[in-house]
Amino acid sequence: KLLSSPVWSQFRHTTFERFTKNQDGIDILYVVTDQKAKTVQVGDGTESAISKTTQGTLTIPEEVYGHRVTNVAREAFFGCHQLTEAILPNSVTEIGKYAFYNCTSLVSVIMPEDLEVFPGYLFCNCASLTSIQWPKTLKVLEDQCLWESGMKEIIVPDGVIEIRWYALSCSFTKCVLPKSI
Repeated sequence: KLLSSPVWSQFRHTTFERFTKNQDGIDILYVVTDQKAKTVQVGDGTESAISKTTQGTLTIPEEVYGHRVTNVAREAFFGCHQLTEAILPNSVTEIGKYAFYNCTSLVSVIMPEDLEVFPGYLFCNCASLTSIQWPKTLKVLEDQCLWESGMKEIIVPDGVIEIRWYALSCSFTKCVLPKSI
């Protein structure tokens, strides 16, 4: 179903196409970010892209209705307490802050291979999180991206050049930093 939503962008009125698509029994909200390039982001940055009662595994596809999924909006899955696993496609190159904030049952996440930044508060308060498939191109861990997560063993990938304020603040028992730091 297609919806239109007025939003303010750089002090001018703009309308973005919004639609939901069911993926494996989960309705996911998408917003067209570039009609000509046929790209979309997951969520709109103002509300969760899925129902907060969504349970189990969330798999985001690389493409929906002929549009490439390139971004995950700020707070896209904020507070989805029953989400246990998330699989993001390699087409995603940017994720907004707080995307998985307070997903307390989230255990594992497969991240896109070409992601360069873990944004601030990405997995903050994800107390059950124990497994992350780290992107190969990761360069920056922003503020509190793993704050109070359940990560016990952290092996920061080679290529990371910046770890910001409290990025790794969790109860880990092992942390290996790359030589690039």
